[in-house]
Amino acid sequence: MKIKKILVLVSAILICLALLETGLRVLSAFLIYSPKNSQVYDDRLGRRIDPSQPEIDENGFRNPGVPGEVDIAVLGDSHTYGVNVKSENSWPRQLARMSGMSVYNLGVGGYGPLQYYYLFDTTAALKPEHIIVALYPANDLNDVCKLIDESDYWKEWARARGYDAGICSASSDWLSGLNRTLSGLHVYWMAASAVKRVNESTDFGDSVRITDEKNPTLIKYGSISSHRKKMDLSRERISLGLAVTEDLLREMKKKADALGIELSVVLIPSKEVVFFDYLKEKGYKLPDDYTGLVENENELAAGLSRFFMSEGIRFADARPYIERDLYTSRDVYSTTDDGHPLEAGYNAYARAVYEGVLPAGVSGKRRDEIEN
Repeated sequence: MKIKKILVLVSAILICLALLETGLRVLSAFLIYSPKNSQVYDDRLGRRIDPSQPEIDENGFRNPGVPGEVDIAVLGDSHTYGVNVKSENSWPRQLARMSGMSVYNLGVGGYGPLQYYYLFDTTAALKPEHIIVALYPANDLNDVCKLIDESDYWKEWARARGYDAGICSASSDWLSGLNRTLSGLHVYWMAASAVKRVNESTDFGDSVRITDEKNPTLIKYGSISSHRKKMDLSRERISLGLAVTEDLLREMKKKADALGIELSVVLIPSKEVVFFDYLKEKGYKLPDDYTGLVENENELAAGLSRFFMSEGIRFADARPYIERDLYTSRDVYSTTDDGHPLEAGYNAYARAVYEGVLPAGVSGKRRDEIEN
């Protein structure tokens, strides 16, 4: 009898969940934001933003419209898209106001070096003077393997290039498979999103709590550990990600040179590395993982800088700009564990590009137009 009651209860729960999932799939198109609605599958890019979403142009990027030609085109991930701010306060739009030049933003959350490479021809078709790649080492190298593992197209591409695609294979245990299946459900996403928001904004004793008057925030131990691993060159998938990234940038540089386009890179720092020296100066007690993260990021940034110089790729590092802003600006980052900055932080990215990349790369004609 007890077993029968349990089966009835389980069946009722499953029916309720099925009805809830069906309702969410209908209503989310009108009332509820969901990544399943805002993004559409793409076998090359992994996903695109649905052009029907607010602020999104017909190509699926965050711009007022698609221009025939543009002065600057920017490739990047969520830090370039501009998470946490309105479109006009993303760093590409702030750069446009600083420079007086037109800027087209091709940044999409979750994108990495393979997507930047794939979009190069689309970008070059806008006939820009500059193509700027915004690299975020805290996850971009890991994103190379992530896309290779998820896409048959990129698996074959990697093998054809002589890369060991097997390095990118994710765990195939039942728990990973279950997570992949559940993550396709609106119910699962909504529950996971709610838990994520609560976790990001609450200190359960698992965070570095920063009580600075101007820039109070949290840095979760889990975020520190995750970013440390995603920049650890002793891990095969990260080492492969770096090799692929450098190869792609080298190829993009050759293409850009042939078209008379200046290819540049801006390095986007992790929130953790931005706060590190500040927190040490203030006497905060930091976990060992935090020092390991900074060491990994410093090693990556130094190695990438040497690579850029050897290849003649102009680059800027946004880290010193945003680090200084911790002392002079308010609300550089949100009060939660979210690693994306707010308007002031994106302004630091824009200044790094404007001062570190554009002055020497703008043509004489364009420089005269800007100065006048």
